[in-house]
Order: sequence, then C-alpha cells, then structure tokens
Amino acid sequence: MLMDNPLADDPSWECKVHKFKISQTAYLEMTLAIKDHLYGEREVKTIQDMEKDLKMYQEYLHPQHHLCMLLKRDIIKAYSRLGLKDVDRQDFLRIRELCQESLDVLGLVDPGYPIWKADTLKDLAACEMNLARVEFEGGLIPRPEFLERVKNSMKIVEEASKCKSNVTIKRKFDNGEPLTEETTKLNN
Repeated sequence: MLMDNPLADDPSWECKVHKFKISQTAYLEMTLAIKDHLYGEREVKTIQDMEKDLKMYQEYLHPQHHLCMLLKRDIIKAYSRLGLKDVDRQDFLRIRELCQESLDVLGLVDPGYPIWKADTLKDLAACEMNLARVEFEGGLIPRPEFLERVKNSMKIVEEASKCKSNVTIKRKFDNGEPLTEETTKLNN
C-alpha cells in the first residue's frame, strides 16, 4: 500500500496489488492491528507461524514496510536460536535472503555502522559459514570454494566489528575530569 497523494491533508492509501483505496485513518488502524498481532501476543511463535504471518501481512503492506522488516528480523533471530542439526540448506538460504534484505533496506535509512548492522552481519556470517559447510559436506561445492566462502565469512565478521567500534565511551574521574589515554598512562 502506498499513499496516493502524500502532500494531501488526509491522503488515502492505495493497494497496487488488489486495486483498492482506504483512508489514512483505516490504514493507521490496520497497521496498529498488525503491530498488536505481532507483539501483543505473549505466546512464542514458531518460524513457520512467523513466515505465515509475514505472507499474510505482505498482502496488505509493502514487503519492506517497517512491520514486515521487524518480523523478518524476528525470523532471523528465531533461526539463530536453533541448533545446527535443526537447520538445513533451505533454511540457511532463507536466512541469507532475510539478512541481505535487512542490510539493503535498513542501510538506506540508517547508513554507516550502527549496532543493528553488527547483529545482522553476525547472523549473515554464521549463515554463510554454515551454508558453505553444508554444501561442502553434501558434495555441492569443492574444497577450494568452501575455503573461499569461509574466508568471505570472516570478512563479514570484520565488517561487523567496525560497527561495534563506533561506540565511544567517555569515562571520567570522580572529580568530573575526563579520563584520557594520557591520564591513564600517568596514573599507572
């Protein structure tokens, strides 16, 4: 659904797939209902349930709507809680797809090295490494390609480490004076 005239005082929203329009108020009510359905329930959902919800939401919302992107992030996290024996090649391909979409979409609205990017890159690196392992063990890729993909996974981890290094902690002495590298050396 997209706004038909974003500059109007009360724009309507139009579904390009189903060819219908709804008011701004109806759109807001719908998104609040979806948000409540996503996060209002306390029951733990399975990955299959979340995928089913995502498919349903994408009937009404753009696949890159923030609520869809949040649900995709939840799906990635649910996969990360599974043991390796419970995740197969198709699952790793899905994790890769979701991670890459998160990086592409969120990278446009929040560029640079924010913390969310570190988490997504960490999930992508683990996925890529495990996918390479599964494909090598299954005879789908030769050893040199396996080693190259493991090396590329490590590059993803390096990029993730840049994200966390952007956090600056400014420490102070009890008297309020800033603690710098020079004062640390003087006190040792």
